[in-house]
Amino acid sequence: MGKKKNLVLSSSSRPSDVRVVLRACPCEGCDRELSALNESQGAIEIRGRAVTLRHTRVLGPRANQTELYKEVAVDLADQLLKGRDCYLVAAGSQLSGKSYSLHGELGEYSKMGLLPRVGWKVQGLQEVKVTRLSDLLLALEKIRRATRLDMAAGHVVTFLSFHGEDAPLESRLVAVEVLADDDQLLAVEGIAEGFSLPCSRRTSLSSSAATPPSSLLPQVLKAGWRDGSVVAFIVCFSPRSTSSQLKLELFTRCLLFLDNLGEQVAPPLSETSSPPRPSTEPASRSRDGGLKPASLKALIESKRRIQETRTFTQGDDVQRMEDFHKGAEESAALGKQPVAEGLSSSRPCAASPRHALEQDRSRYLSMVEDAHRQLASSEEALRAARRELLNERRQRESLRERMEEETRQQCELWSSLRRLATSVGRKLPEDEKSHHCLDALEGLIGDLEEEHAAAAAVRAEMEELRESVRVMSRTVEEKEKEAEELLLERNEAREDAARLSQQLDEAKERNLMLERLEEEVKQTRTMSKAGERRQEEQVEGLTRRLRVLEEELTRVREEADGLKKQLAEAEEATEALQAEVKEERRRQEDEARKSESVKCELQKMREEAEQLNKERRMLLSAQDEADSLSRGMQQLDKSLAEVTASLRVSEARREDEFKRAREAEQTILSLREERTKKELELRQMSLQLLALQEELRRSREKEDASKSKLVQLTSCCASAQLALKDLISSSRSCGSICDSMRMGLEKEQARWRELEGQLERLEDEAGRLQEERDWARRNLERERHQHADTRELVKQLQAKISALAMEVEERHRELIVSRGLLEETSGKKEKAEKNESLLREEMRVIEELMHEEVARRDLSLRELQQQHKELRSSHAALQRKTVRPACEGEATSFTEQQRELDEDNVRMRWQADELAGQLEGMATGAERKFRRAPLPEVEDLDLSPWRSLQGGGESCY
Repeated sequence: MGKKKNLVLSSSSRPSDVRVVLRACPCEGCDRELSALNESQGAIEIRGRAVTLRHTRVLGPRANQTELYKEVAVDLADQLLKGRDCYLVAAGSQLSGKSYSLHGELGEYSKMGLLPRVGWKVQGLQEVKVTRLSDLLLALEKIRRATRLDMAAGHVVTFLSFHGEDAPLESRLVAVEVLADDDQLLAVEGIAEGFSLPCSRRTSLSSSAATPPSSLLPQVLKAGWRDGSVVAFIVCFSPRSTSSQLKLELFTRCLLFLDNLGEQVAPPLSETSSPPRPSTEPASRSRDGGLKPASLKALIESKRRIQETRTFTQGDDVQRMEDFHKGAEESAALGKQPVAEGLSSSRPCAASPRHALEQDRSRYLSMVEDAHRQLASSEEALRAARRELLNERRQRESLRERMEEETRQQCELWSSLRRLATSVGRKLPEDEKSHHCLDALEGLIGDLEEEHAAAAAVRAEMEELRESVRVMSRTVEEKEKEAEELLLERNEAREDAARLSQQLDEAKERNLMLERLEEEVKQTRTMSKAGERRQEEQVEGLTRRLRVLEEELTRVREEADGLKKQLAEAEEATEALQAEVKEERRRQEDEARKSESVKCELQKMREEAEQLNKERRMLLSAQDEADSLSRGMQQLDKSLAEVTASLRVSEARREDEFKRAREAEQTILSLREERTKKELELRQMSLQLLALQEELRRSREKEDASKSKLVQLTSCCASAQLALKDLISSSRSCGSICDSMRMGLEKEQARWRELEGQLERLEDEAGRLQEERDWARRNLERERHQHADTRELVKQLQAKISALAMEVEERHRELIVSRGLLEETSGKKEKAEKNESLLREEMRVIEELMHEEVARRDLSLRELQQQHKELRSSHAALQRKTVRPACEGEATSFTEQQRELDEDNVRMRWQADELAGQLEGMATGAERKFRRAPLPEVEDLDLSPWRSLQGGGESCY
């Protein structure tokens, strides 16, 4: 349903659980029976009648889906989540907006109906999971299984429940579409969505279309009222789908149905409710908001008013319906008049006996029953007549649409033929029924055949070119593959060379590190030798001093006798010296563990110290020389302190030198290991180079098989192979290998650049060839499509031209014969002339219809014979009616001429079939040869009838 602005008339006078909404489509371009919409007063006034229908609110013609949702279903989501069932009922005629009100248009929220909006709101209120999305466009058997109501009543309501785990409660939203102006099931349309609610409740959304509302809605609304559910009733009113009488009748019937619905559905009223007040409206309302049923008299009066306001536009329908309604009104009046008389005559009096009262009562009841029967029969007759009129109108409208479609297709066909003729260089006459037009079409077909023959020659040339292009493309693809393989090999060789150069650079750096470490080791060795020399010199000096001390001790021995007094002091000094010597021994032992050379020197010092101790012990006896001994001991202590300090410094230096030497040895060992690893890597690289040599040899064999353009590439590979061999032979000398590899790589890069330039040129040539091939392919495809379209066009033109020629000749002969007959019988009677003129007009109409039918379809021989028989029979019947008995001989001659026409028709059809076969053979022969000049674009002609049908087959709401 497209964009439209709707009129919403709402009535909120019912209880809170039942909502009534009247929704009318905009009646643009049609006769309006509703004279005015008073939005301020909330009333509808019917033109020509003193009837005013009151509502609480009237929305203008610009009301949209959002206003309808706010008026009807704004709180349905909350009611569903509370566990209450909700019913949405949409009733109305065809194209009145039932589906648009319930479903709307998906995609834009402003155009969505009530069901999607309620579903979205439920999703917004709860964490809702969509469990199922189903379509109710089902077959009748499936609907019959899923329904809960009676199929015989002519309505369908489908309930679909969707529930989750442990759902003790269930809430449903049921949407029903009711078709109000037909008695048969027309469609079942709608969608159903199920939502599994986390609050242990179940909800269901469903919709359907059904007929009529009188038997469906009471059951639905009774069930809703009994269960305490929410019911919303939407009356959809479409003024453009029916005539003015049906509009008023539908409007009044909906209001009357709402009154009856109030009686069937509403709870019982209290005794204090006021009786219905008489008014001109078809229904009255109660205090509590419920609707009371209208009386029989008000119902009959409303029906009579509807019949009086009926108007029709066509003459036949007006006459028929006026006669029918007069009889119905007379029967209704006859049924009502005795009722009034019976009421006046059957009034009881005090003097009448009892059996007279009973007779009057029985007479009154019988008259009322007769009136009811007559009223029911008149209503049934009205419905039947209405159905017949509607069917006739629909048939006439369909016939008119069909004729308009055929004329439109014929015009499109002739316009396409004229475009084709102008593209070829010809011109068709404006008169489509003349013989010159057929000659022009034959000339057009001849030109098309010549063009197709030229196109066949062009196609042969294009096929040869295609074969040559395919061969060239294959060769180019092979060369491209070989070039890609060589490029891959070149890239691999480059990567290997780069890897080798990196390894050689690393080896050079490591060799430099080894040389530096060797120099450092040499320096440490020279420094250690100098330190040893210094220590030896110090030891020699100490030995000299010891010798001097020994000489002094010999002299002290002689003077020791006088030094006894100083022995005690000397002993104490010796004990202190011994303690210091012990400490020094411990230190020297710790240091001796670090280096063997230091241990040896400490041992020598210990021996000297022991000798000194022995000599000191010998000093006990030498008392005389105590003073000199004490002095010598002091000097000895000083010298010993200096010696110990120098020893400590030398030991620290030696330790540092030993550490450096060990580190140098470790670095030398690591360098030796790295050197061995490098040698192994160089061996592996040599093996890899040998493998590369094999691969290069294979690539050289492949290159030898290629053409002269790749000879330079093979020479480069050979030079690279020689460079790699030189690299393998000179692997021991890393520097020379790096230099040769760099030189070889530079040369190879220069050569590869040259090869890349050649490959780029080859790629450019291949690209140009590919572009030429694509261009040729596109031309071939375009020409193939053009040829296919022209072939189809030729076939259609063959069939249509043959049928057109045959029909034109037949019509021409028939016109000649009919004109001769009319000229012969023109002077006999005026009535015969009138009949003959009518016959001529009918024949002309039939000729036009047949011409249009033949232009639209290719009629078979049986259909043409049948149409000719019908035409002959109608012509004979008309002649029997119009021509006097004296013209019977002329009628027989006319029948003989018709037989001859049939024979000529058969003969011309055989000739047309032969011509079509020849044209088809020529078209198939033209496919084998192709090309001379580009044909016109056949797609611009738009000759096929199905395209025009596609353009005109779009239907809106």
